[in-house]
Amino acid sequence: MFLEKTESLETKDVIPHRLQLVAWEITAKCNLFCAHCRGSATPDCIEGELTIQECFDFVDQILKVGHPVLILTGGEPLCRPDFMQIAEYAANKGLRVVLGTNGTLLDDEIAAQLKAVPISRIGISLDFPIAELQDEFRGKKGAYDAAMHGIDVARKAGIEVQIVSSFVLRASRKQQL
Repeated sequence: MFLEKTESLETKDVIPHRLQLVAWEITAKCNLFCAHCRGSATPDCIEGELTIQECFDFVDQILKVGHPVLILTGGEPLCRPDFMQIAEYAANKGLRVVLGTNGTLLDDEIAAQLKAVPISRIGISLDFPIAELQDEFRGKKGAYDAAMHGIDVARKAGIEVQIVSSFVLRASRKQQL
């Protein structure tokens, strides 16, 4: 893109500023023990997590800045008992709500509730195409099968599914590079 000689990047916005995406870790609670976890997930709720009213207030604050896609993630957001209420509140306010999940807690009933919210897309973490490796990486036997089941029930409910993958080199592989 060429600018007139009289214009500069400081005086002309090339791309208008606009909030487009918010990824919100709504809980640290998680049912897995992933090797790569950067969120210090825990099997219990942590002190100081926002109350449901504080979550609603946060959604309202986001709306004062823009109408971004809102990704609700965690920990494992489905571990939060008021998740559906928070997601529904945001969707009713006009936000496009996306769920970032490990997929292991999804069943037909939860998928139907997510569709009703409506959740527009679910990002499910799947790092390996082999159950043994996925289970090891996610710290729980059966994580692969549960995630695959989650993908299946989400698709059957008519919710778009996106696979989210973390690429991690093992120490022996790093030495070879």
